[in-house]
Amino acid sequence: FRNKSLELYRATKDIIPPDSYMLSSGDIISINIFGASQADLQFEVEADGFIRPSGLPKIYLKGLSYGDAKVLLARRFAQGYLFNKGEFAVSLNTARTMTINIFGEVEQPGSYSISAINTAFNALIAAGGPTDIGSVRNIQLIRNGKSRSIDVFAFMQDPTVQYDFYLENNDILFVAPVDRMISLSGAVIRPMRYELKKGEDLS
Repeated sequence: FRNKSLELYRATKDIIPPDSYMLSSGDIISINIFGASQADLQFEVEADGFIRPSGLPKIYLKGLSYGDAKVLLARRFAQGYLFNKGEFAVSLNTARTMTINIFGEVEQPGSYSISAINTAFNALIAAGGPTDIGSVRNIQLIRNGKSRSIDVFAFMQDPTVQYDFYLENNDILFVAPVDRMISLSGAVIRPMRYELKKGEDLS
């Protein structure tokens, strides 16, 4: 977190989101049709979750993943436009901005306004990451009173884990203090300090 190995996305244009990115109100998408029909269209997901294409029924996108939205949009626009497979493209023009609250054992706790393209891992960079006594295996993502645990060790083994932790406006990230820490040294590949979760032992 401190050497900025992950990027904190501040500008949101020209970023290609993964298919797991969740659309919501404020996102602006572009649709390009270059078949028998040709069109360059842009829509903002409105507060009620819909986009309203001219000549077509409104389309609900809020809460859909970017991947699912691309499939849905191609199917719905085929009702009013002529194009073959590969002649219809959807892109995220601008991702919405959201406020995230980051508290606990982080270098700079507080509220941050960031692009929604960031995952919880990116957002922690805004607060400087966990302190020396902050947990990296018991980071809580709190939304509407419900909590999910984030484990940075899992991310280090599989970076795609970060896409399971997209954020929504007013989410809370809470970094608890370290509970159990060991020092590992000697003839090992990575001698350093390691945090253990409850129930983990030497093995």
